Formats: sequence, structure tokens, C-alpha cells
Amino acid sequence: MKITKLILTGTIGVLLCVTSCKKQNENASAPEAETLSTAQQGEWKSAYYLGSLISYQRINGQNVFNGDMVITDDQLSATPQKTGVQTEGHGQNNVWPSATIYYNISTSFTASEKAVITSAINDWANKTGLSFVSRNTGTYLKIQRGSANNCTVGYVSNATMNLSDPSAKGIVVHELGHAIGLHHEQLRADRDTYIDVKWSNISTSAQGSYNKITGMNYAGTTFDFASIMLYGSYNGYGAINSSLPTTTRKDGTTWVDPSWSGSKTPSTGDVNWVKTMYGL
Repeated sequence: MKITKLILTGTIGVLLCVTSCKKQNENASAPEAETLSTAQQGEWKSAYYLGSLISYQRINGQNVFNGDMVITDDQLSATPQKTGVQTEGHGQNNVWPSATIYYNISTSFTASEKAVITSAINDWANKTGLSFVSRNTGTYLKIQRGSANNCTVGYVSNATMNLSDPSAKGIVVHELGHAIGLHHEQLRADRDTYIDVKWSNISTSAQGSYNKITGMNYAGTTFDFASIMLYGSYNGYGAINSSLPTTTRKDGTTWVDPSWSGSKTPSTGDVNWVKTMYGL
């Protein structure tokens, strides 16, 4: 069902400091060079995605969910039923056929930026066994320069990855995770066993973007604090006070965004997640 037919739409236009996946004020230990954010204005709307009611922003004609996941119109519905799930990126149906991801890297990137993107692609390919094949016909992932870092989720028509920070490898690896079909770790249906969402520090408009995705396919893996798909505690997305966390462990401690620190590459849990999804 197209967005124009949705009955659950908001009317609030907001100016939100949205990190296209990597937000500002992670914490004092996060490298300043990787404090990547962009201010984007978008109308808040609501719809069902994978059986869960979510809030997202309509920005430049795209449905941007939880900071950087671009959800297509056909992936959203006005009711809890998963309308459109057989056609575009839902749960187990969002995998690329034959475990092969076709892609094309825009010529607008510099040689060094393209090298970072290629390195991120190789990380996923070498660790998971997925095939990445360059082409510009048929269905393929368009990797292009953009005003924000975001990506469509899984195998969808007009799959697109926008990169405003193509030199930041951790961000590129994260966005490729979305292209493969992965969602954010903090949205797992079982997340309340492992983390607390600090609702009092999340703006009313943005709270629906933190709702758990009940139909999310996490392939039998357990919650992974090392996942490249996990936002840090101080990600700043929708935060009322960005100096306070939006998520913590159950004991109240916080963590740094894995794509800002460490190897900036898929974790063992991420790899197992993808292998199970794709039968590799």
C-alpha cells in the first residue's frame, strides 16, 4: 500500500539532528572525526512496518526510519498485516536472490573514497560468503554521494545507498548491512532483555522510531553489543538532551557505537546473522 493511502500520518514538521546512522555526541571516548551528523527537516508520519507501528520522517521524498533506514512505500501499510512483504524487503523475504548483491559505485567518489567503499564490500563478502557483483542494469544497489548516510533495506527495487561520509569505513560497512537486509540491533523484538530505552530522553515525535520490530528476522542470533548494526548509547537520534543516553545496558552502563570504535567491520554475530539469513 502506497504512503499516499496510509491513514496513520502525523502533521508535525520538525528539525531534528539526524545522523544518517552515526550521530553526534557519542561520548568523550568517541573520535571527533567520526562524530558525523546532519540536520534534516522532515514531517513525522506513522505506519506499520513488519507488523509493528513505527514513526518515520518523510525527507526529500524518502521514508527515513530510525535515522538511516530508507523504507519504501510498498514496505509500509496502514494495518498490522504485512502488505507488500512478498515484493519488497521484509523479514526473510528481503534477501537478494542467489546470495548475490549487484551494485554500482558512482563515479562522483574520489579514488580514496572508492577504496574505502570497496574495502567495506570486501569485508562483508569475505566474512559471509555473499557475492558482490558490479553492474548497472536490472536490479542493483546504487551507491552514490548524498547529503546524508542512509540506505534501503534488503532486496528492493531502486535499492540505493547514499553516503555523505564515504571515507568513514564503519559507516559504509553499517549502510551495506542495511543493503544486505539487516536492521538496527536496538530494534530487535527481544531487546528489552538486554537494554533499556530511555523514553524520557526521546522526543515524543521520535519515540515511534524506537519501537521494536516484531517481524524483524534476526536469524536466531542473540543480542550483540559488538554488532556494526547497533547504535551507541549516545547516538543522539531523537534525544531531548544529547548529553544523556537514549539507550543503556540493563545495569545502566553505556556503550560506544561499534562503527566508531574497534575494527569497524562486521562482528561475528553480524556474520552469523547474514549466513543464516542467506543459507550460507
